[in-house]
Amino acid sequence: MGPIAPPHACRRDIRGLKEENRREAYDVISRLRMEGARVMMHEYKAGFPSIMVDCQDIHILTDVVSLERWAKDNHGTNIFEVWPQE
Repeated sequence: MGPIAPPHACRRDIRGLKEENRREAYDVISRLRMEGARVMMHEYKAGFPSIMVDCQDIHILTDVVSLERWAKDNHGTNIFEVWPQE
């Protein structure tokens, strides 16, 4: 992890995991979103292309490139269409 700690103490850094493992996390968050859970995404200021994603008890640090690829492959659109921000 970079020199700046994510604001959530329980945030899991999944950037180093295999893409299939990151996609599993995105699938879980997507199912929660379909059930009405709020998904919040925040820029991780310590470095592009990292992004923080929060949904209920899930708090991850991931890369926006794999997240966008997952959204396109699974939904045919960008991540902000799949998980709209309020």
